[in-house]
Amino acid sequence: MHETRLSWKSGDKNQYPAFANRFAKEDIAVVVPSYRLAPKYPHPAQIDDVAAAFAWTVTHAKEFGGDPTNITIVGHSAGGHLVSLLASDDQYLKQHGLSLANIRKVISISGVYWIGEGFENVFGTDPEQRRKSAAMAHIKPGLPPFLISYCQWDYLTLPLQARQFHAALNKVGVNAELLYIPAENHISEIVRAVRPEDPTAIAIVKAIKSN
Repeated sequence: MHETRLSWKSGDKNQYPAFANRFAKEDIAVVVPSYRLAPKYPHPAQIDDVAAAFAWTVTHAKEFGGDPTNITIVGHSAGGHLVSLLASDDQYLKQHGLSLANIRKVISISGVYWIGEGFENVFGTDPEQRRKSAAMAHIKPGLPPFLISYCQWDYLTLPLQARQFHAALNKVGVNAELLYIPAENHISEIVRAVRPEDPTAIAIVKAIKSN
């Protein structure tokens, strides 16, 4: 599979009950939002919706046994792009009266950290707009801690993107951990995360529960 199969154009929260339940069994309150899909709704519709979902979670966390001061955001693939952008470009949370300080930790699984050619129907044709639409353009000191994972048979360039993003965060003093998952591909790594012994799931739980 090539990275151009990555998409902000499909998917829905109703596909992830098993994933959510896997972590709910660990006494973790889980919110799985949907977002508007491209190309009907191009960028920034997706990140705007993720920011709105985060703001909703802050407001309503206590109603479901959660802690609004202890929210970790997790995303896979396009979701990894979105949680990383939310945690690095503060303009989206500012629209809801929030800041990057409201994010306790970020877990990005095989995410996208820079947007090149091939995604014009999501991010437009302007190279500068595409550059600013990814987290790599917004690295600076003071960002929340990151756990960045990638797998052995991931889509083309995603392992390189993960390593470069991790290195860039560390360079400015951001607490970032890099996790390599062997013997998995871009799809299997998230499908198998529902298993109790899965290394990706174990790393997610550890990151969420650690201080």
